[in-house]
Amino acid sequence: MKEHLQEYFSSRIKAIFTYTSNKWYYVALKTLCVVIGVPLYFVMVPLDFLTFVLYALFSWIPILNTVMLVLCKLLSFVFSIGYYIAILPDAKKYADIAREKLRFEKEMEEQTKNEKHDNENQTDTEIEGLSKEEKDNAIDVSEKE
Repeated sequence: MKEHLQEYFSSRIKAIFTYTSNKWYYVALKTLCVVIGVPLYFVMVPLDFLTFVLYALFSWIPILNTVMLVLCKLLSFVFSIGYYIAILPDAKKYADIAREKLRFEKEMEEQTKNEKHDNENQTDTEIEGLSKEEKDNAIDVSEKE
């Protein structure tokens, strides 16, 4: 858990202080966003932990669980607004990365479906070459599995 939190916060801090362009208007906007967003982010991090503890306290009560989850998610977003302000100039880059990741996941899902379909077709063609009695035995075996 400790390594996960370290990695999470170090990647966020790296994203905040990384300048991806040398254009003067980008540098000015990024610097302004960092000056405004970083203090907000660092002040709000303890409050974000507090909302997690608050949710953990009430998560075992069935109806209150849902209410607290919605409330804590909302508060968590509000408390991390400083981070989003600080990375605002790089929003297009992060949106492109998210789109590419989604596209990759869809391609992998399609590839998995195609491989599964190919395996089913291969099994069907193997069964077609058998006699009627062998087909029935093959179907019985596949149904038992």
